[in-house]
Amino acid sequence: MKVIKRDGKEVAFDKNKIVNAILKAFKDVDNEINTKSLKISTAIASDIQDSDVQELSVEEIQDKIESALMVSGRQDVAKKYILYREKRSKERDKDSIIVKKIINRISANNVENSNANVDERSFSGREKEASGDIQKMIAFDFGGLSEKTAKAHKEMLIYQHDADKSVLGEHNCLFLDFQKLFKDGFITRNGDVRRPTSFSTACQLMAVAFQCQSQVC
Repeated sequence: MKVIKRDGKEVAFDKNKIVNAILKAFKDVDNEINTKSLKISTAIASDIQDSDVQELSVEEIQDKIESALMVSGRQDVAKKYILYREKRSKERDKDSIIVKKIINRISANNVENSNANVDERSFSGREKEASGDIQKMIAFDFGGLSEKTAKAHKEMLIYQHDADKSVLGEHNCLFLDFQKLFKDGFITRNGDVRRPTSFSTACQLMAVAFQCQSQVC
């Protein structure tokens, strides 16, 4: 039997890969691999291997595994397998999205010149924008920023300027933690600033904080 991969390539059916994939779902649910789970996994893989077809796509094989797990009475394992399949699919989609973004950047397609200091058609401009897209994806989708901050940015509650730099460490354009600053106050070279007691004072202190930050960077 031949297996048609997602990229169209054909490979020989590997029964062990099927067994191991199913056993992974069993282990996640049962915290172990026992004789019964091994028996079910092997039986499902054998049924697929012995089916009267010359070739199957990866998706068709996964559909058969899900159906067989449901019939076996282990709907909980089937659910875990489905969730794992969805997770892998999202990861592949993200990989595809980022590759397309990078190709557009290095090809200077859809030039925006969003930064007045950077020519996005130049060598350094294309390199900067390409790496910036990767770093932003890490920041907002892969834990570079806290889930709360990333969600607030996506919902336009805050603006994370130079967000691509956030995964590299401290930067003068990073979003300041005003909750902490307003709770504890802060110290500048010319004196200390106490916690604000009114909204207008808080706004003034925000301006002071940004000014202090720009002077030391």
